[in-house]
Amino acid sequence: MRISGDVQRPVYALDAPNHGDSPWVESMSYDSMAQSVVDFLGAKSIDKAQVVGHSMGGKTAMILALTYPELVDKLVVVDSSPAHSDGVAAVAKFVHAMKMLDLASIARRSQVAPALEDSIPQKSIREFISMNVTSDSETTKLRWKCNLDTIERFLPEMAKFPQIDHSSDIETLFIGGLESQHIREQNHPEIHRLFPHAQIKKIPGGHWVHHDNPSGFLKTLIPFLNSRRPDDRRPCSRIVA
Repeated sequence: MRISGDVQRPVYALDAPNHGDSPWVESMSYDSMAQSVVDFLGAKSIDKAQVVGHSMGGKTAMILALTYPELVDKLVVVDSSPAHSDGVAAVAKFVHAMKMLDLASIARRSQVAPALEDSIPQKSIREFISMNVTSDSETTKLRWKCNLDTIERFLPEMAKFPQIDHSSDIETLFIGGLESQHIREQNHPEIHRLFPHAQIKKIPGGHWVHHDNPSGFLKTLIPFLNSRRPDDRRPCSRIVA
């Protein structure tokens, strides 16, 4: 999903540690992942950014905004809440299915999603998961980009959200999928306690709402990122997602 043309400023898409093209590490915590974003901003000499995060990335973005508010211009949290995530069992099932799949017997990435059909019946989730497959540079065989062993080991920790006593006055938007249970009515009081200026919007889609409903997602996201207060004359911040 490309949004740079809609916002007309630089957009940086970051992979969390143990995901995508980021390095593999032996432990995972929201504090350390937030620090990795701080380090990235420093390396790029970015004083302030609009930060967008989905699921685990949403929790990381919340911790960043609450710990380093001076670095965050606006915050967008996608299908995540400052609460315990009940969906960890489903994620554990997906991770197990990925580990059990014999990638050595598969020739092309396009064959990965169909090969997962027995263990993951939802087509959209299979297609999303198959995006985590790449070819090994030395053997040319398919492999998972993500560090499945470490992710599986730290899933219970990643399901949690730390208790935080202070709040943030950063402009914040929560976008949830109507078919998802990750932003519930019961989460709203804690969302508004931590982020008093938060808006909460639900659009058609599941947990991977940006994948399920890209047009609806962008129609919700872009106006928020582009909006400015009448008295705000600062240049628009860069976007980190």
